Amino acid sequence: MVVAATTLGRWASLADDAVPKRQAVQEKSVLNAVLRTPGVLLMGMTNAVLTAIQTGVLVFLFPLYLAKRGGLSAELIGLLVSLSVLGRLVALWFGGSVSDRWGRMRALIPGLLIYTVLLGSVPQPTHPAILAGCSLAVGAAAGFVAAIPTALTSDQVDRPLQGVAIGWR
Repeated sequence: MVVAATTLGRWASLADDAVPKRQAVQEKSVLNAVLRTPGVLLMGMTNAVLTAIQTGVLVFLFPLYLAKRGGLSAELIGLLVSLSVLGRLVALWFGGSVSDRWGRMRALIPGLLIYTVLLGSVPQPTHPAILAGCSLAVGAAAGFVAAIPTALTSDQVDRPLQGVAIGWR
């Protein structure tokens, strides 16, 4: 591992030396142009919050809650988390088509509100069947809003800057 890390570090420093300074300055100006575009920073922050909720709450805290408060077995917890993922996958397509048809902001704002209400209601039920429905609904709401910030970011910048804008967020 030490040899691999040393080799990789050496290769990275040589690659940095090979990049012309002019190109590095140009890349910074492109990123600055993207970040100055109205809405890009807001959509980046929105996406960061959605990612934090997905990983922090739904992947870590929800199963812990199910184990501690619900007293559910590991198999049932896995099933409930899987239902959340299934709801997310189904709603990704639906959210994308609705946002294309109605407009991205007109789909994002109600989607975020519904997602908030569903997340807030998660601690209430304790029966496994109700938790299953809640898990599926939370996953569907997450999937509905998941792709919209990226699409909004892409809509805000000029075509040559779309890769930088999407890669940054």
